[in-house]
Amino acid sequence: MDEKKKKILIVEDDTFILELLVAELQRDGFEVQTALTGTDAIVKFKEMRPDLILLDILLPDKNGFDALREIRREPEGREVKVMVLSNFSDTPHIEEAQRLGVIEYLVKAQYVPQEIAEKIKKALG
Repeated sequence: MDEKKKKILIVEDDTFILELLVAELQRDGFEVQTALTGTDAIVKFKEMRPDLILLDILLPDKNGFDALREIRREPEGREVKVMVLSNFSDTPHIEEAQRLGVIEYLVKAQYVPQEIAEKIKKALG
């Protein structure tokens, strides 16, 4: 079995949600990095090359989709798995996520951290 920890980048500006997710994913054995802004997400992506990005859309500087477009232009960014975790549940946001190759679109109010962690484990095999 591969003992190398899978790396997750959580991009979320709500520190309460962020801390819950970090605790849950670390408990499940993931290596977790965080970013509070879209700009920080791009920098952290280049530094850590995560296996999966958990991405909020509404961020203080640039929205998550803009950050993801920049990440997708990186060589490793084209293939990285991305899940959106957002308060937006409207069709235009979901369609934009699909265009950007997001594997799953989760609405924050509908999931607890344990359920999100399960979805991440499933996505990473």
